[in-house]
Amino acid sequence: MKKNLKIREDITIKQTFTRLNSTGLGCLFVEDKKGKFLGTITDGDCRRALLKGQNLNSKIKNIYNKKPFKLFQNTFDKNNLRNLFIKNKIDLIPILNKNNKVNNYITFSETFKKKQKQKIYKKNKNSIVIMAGGQGKRMLPFTSILPKPLLPLKKQTVIEKIISNFIDQKFTNFILSVHYKSKIIKSFFEELKPKYKIRFIEEKKPMGTIGSLSLMKGKLSQDFFVCNCDTICNPNFNEVIKFHKNNKNILTIIASSRKISIPYGVCELSDTGEFLKINEKPNKEFIINTGMYLINKKIFKYIPKRKIDIDILIKNLKNNNEKVGVFPSLENEWSDVGVWKNYEQYIKSI
Repeated sequence: MKKNLKIREDITIKQTFTRLNSTGLGCLFVEDKKGKFLGTITDGDCRRALLKGQNLNSKIKNIYNKKPFKLFQNTFDKNNLRNLFIKNKIDLIPILNKNNKVNNYITFSETFKKKQKQKIYKKNKNSIVIMAGGQGKRMLPFTSILPKPLLPLKKQTVIEKIISNFIDQKFTNFILSVHYKSKIIKSFFEELKPKYKIRFIEEKKPMGTIGSLSLMKGKLSQDFFVCNCDTICNPNFNEVIKFHKNNKNILTIIASSRKISIPYGVCELSDTGEFLKINEKPNKEFIINTGMYLINKKIFKYIPKRKIDIDILIKNLKNNNEKVGVFPSLENEWSDVGVWKNYEQYIKSI
């Protein structure tokens, strides 16, 4: 089999997201202890489960597709595969042997000789607020001359890439919060003459990572996205909106799982301080804030007309019993290009 897409039904949604990210195919095959095929699970299945109240630590046992489309080895006509994919509206088909075990699979892209099946999105009226006013100190010396949003990504800038991800999913209304080297950013867009709608909100003085939203009070009538200008995050934004509304969140954090490798042997101790063992170079998995949020307009009553950072705002929301949620995106849907090492890695990947 080309890639190992097999998982057990007793793993968690969080573990499933990690496996989906590592395979890049959007689908896994669920099997029992004896390796017999039980069904399939996709990132969409996981996210729908989260929409219904499950959490990242919930098992997938009750959420995977138990009646997926499947084929049996040596019993299907390869010339008819195109019709099978179109008729069943699927991206991947498992191929089973006579013992009901997955022997192989075939993908939509293989059959149609395309890199990927293009997704269709409906036009969306939600605004996108991009925080583009920071000094970008992590990207010196570049940012001593040009603002961080204008970092080049081969044929486009970071800010253009962020906007294009939203445009690809039919979002057209953008607001840029600017301060540092704001004239350069405005001149860039004046020269660019984009077809999409773009407005500027200017901070007279730095207002923190979220404070400039106070300048937009009364100007946003629907839920709106907020993102940093060094965050390239590209989940299915309509799925984020569904998750946000169904959970009645005032603020939804778009997050991503990350494994952090510790390059040392870690001593593990008992509760009484007794040495147990050395765990050599362990990996630790975290749910990382990507710097992108979906926010309800009720948020404005919690944002003062002064400097405030997002962590303080979220703390205030929790203290006032407001609902804050976390939408898990796949690891390959997020890149932080705000530090040189990550920026260089991202350049190599595109």
